[in-house]
Amino acid sequence: MFLRICGHNEVQRDVGLRFGRTQETVKRKFFEVLNATELLACDYINTPTSEELLRIPERLIMDRKYWPYFSGFVGAMDGVHVCVKVKPELQGMYWNRHDRTSFNIMAICDLNMLFTYVWNGAPGSCHDTAVLNTAQEKDSEFPLPPGDKYYVVDSGYPNKQGFLAPYRSSRNTVFRYHLSQFENGPPPRNMQELFNRWHASLRSVIERTFGVWKKKWRILCEFPRYNMKVQKQVVMATMGLHNFIRISNFTDDDFGEQMGHAEMENINFEGDLGDTETTEIAEGDLMANIRDNIAKSLWANRNNLLDSTAWATAQERQVLGNPHEVIQGETPRTRDICQVDGAWKETECRAGLGWYYFNTDTQEKLMGTFNLRRGISPLQTELEALIWAMQCMLRHNKLIMVFETDCSNVVKMVSKPE
Repeated sequence: MFLRICGHNEVQRDVGLRFGRTQETVKRKFFEVLNATELLACDYINTPTSEELLRIPERLIMDRKYWPYFSGFVGAMDGVHVCVKVKPELQGMYWNRHDRTSFNIMAICDLNMLFTYVWNGAPGSCHDTAVLNTAQEKDSEFPLPPGDKYYVVDSGYPNKQGFLAPYRSSRNTVFRYHLSQFENGPPPRNMQELFNRWHASLRSVIERTFGVWKKKWRILCEFPRYNMKVQKQVVMATMGLHNFIRISNFTDDDFGEQMGHAEMENINFEGDLGDTETTEIAEGDLMANIRDNIAKSLWANRNNLLDSTAWATAQERQVLGNPHEVIQGETPRTRDICQVDGAWKETECRAGLGWYYFNTDTQEKLMGTFNLRRGISPLQTELEALIWAMQCMLRHNKLIMVFETDCSNVVKMVSKPE
């Protein structure tokens, strides 16, 4: 009966008819189970201690998209609105921007989609930052991350110690953040957008967790039937059951679906204030440095990856031995040959360089790939590839007599510099 009411938001009268019980019996049993599951939530929503916050999540280490860049990650935090029935004299305080009365529930989860902390019962009119400040002031056990550890949060929160927010757009600069903006548009244009792209991907775990929770318990998002006190109990009870199901490793379609969408689009659940701007404060200097360092590392790593087109070209040339123009020497009879190539795409902000060296006598083989900022033309990229290959050959003490390229214009430029 309890599960029918919470899972399907059925009225007690319909539940009584389904189970052949009076409405009084249904009501009494509902509150008995509600009180029990609320107590059960205390055992399954485990707030991490300071020592536990120092540990690196195993799932984070296993995911090369985020490790080692977000090595300080200890959880994702966000707010979500839950409908509630409010007395007329209190409705102004609980009225949210969607013209409904609600609680603004602040929650933290880990990469396993388990709730680790909940601040329950804030009025729906409260901003996410106000809810966070209230939780820190009134809860002496609030799990504030130590040192350089942090929760990933959206732009509704300040970028301050313990809370890593994305780069926000300003009057003069625009930084994309939501995953859909990258999926349906060009790739990240700078290190700030690249950071935002992976920050949004990592933070999506809290959105997916909220998605599973609300999908299972329709009493949270449909027409409210209980007062504030009971609805607060329902929130804690259903979050405890959420963790119980997850920890028990039951086969669950809702969890399975969301785990298979680790980069789902950032969903704005009702009342989500993710696009609301906040004022950066001096306390955010530490996190600003951490954010910049992560962004620089992500950008540097991206730039060192060879463009896929250049890699495919280098592999094709190595395996198939495509004919090439000879830059120096009449025939490639020398034992040392170095093939060079550059890849340049209009839609990319990077260009790929590659070279392949082999010795016809010793069968020695070397290969190099590099990624650099795209030049003004494909010809410039081909020249950059040749120059870089020459530099690499000098470092390897290879006296190359022949360089090969598939660009006839490079041969002309080298043969007739004027």
